[in-house]
Amino acid sequence: MVSLGSLVVSVLTYRAAGPRVAISDCDIANRGGEWWLQIKVVNSGRSEVDIEAAWTNWLGATVSDLPHRMKGGSSTNLVFRGVLPPLQYGGNVITVQVGLGSGRNVLKQVRLNESQQGQLSASRIDHHDQQSPDGRSATFPVEEV
Repeated sequence: MVSLGSLVVSVLTYRAAGPRVAISDCDIANRGGEWWLQIKVVNSGRSEVDIEAAWTNWLGATVSDLPHRMKGGSSTNLVFRGVLPPLQYGGNVITVQVGLGSGRNVLKQVRLNESQQGQLSASRIDHHDQQSPDGRSATFPVEEV
């Protein structure tokens, strides 16, 4: 009986010892025609893990410095910046993927609220109005912050 209890404790300790990575919070805003997405990546496990890469479906790769080593019980913010994609590819869901050094990937879909969808629609109209005469998307300057 004692050895069975010891086995259960060992299994639970082993499961809790590894990294437990999740995307907890996110914030998106339109800043001067450029969209900024900030996500919070949390490691609630006990061991360290590397964040090797991070990517979104329409903002591309993160502008944060990677790779980044996360200690157990810590969190970090990743920032993505970019302009809107062509009209036919946009939507109200942003898919975020974070690649870990352990070979795992963490995925999360970020749904835009009504206010953010309104900003997105307004900026798409501006984007559409600024197309070049041949129908291709115009380029937009990127402001350094």
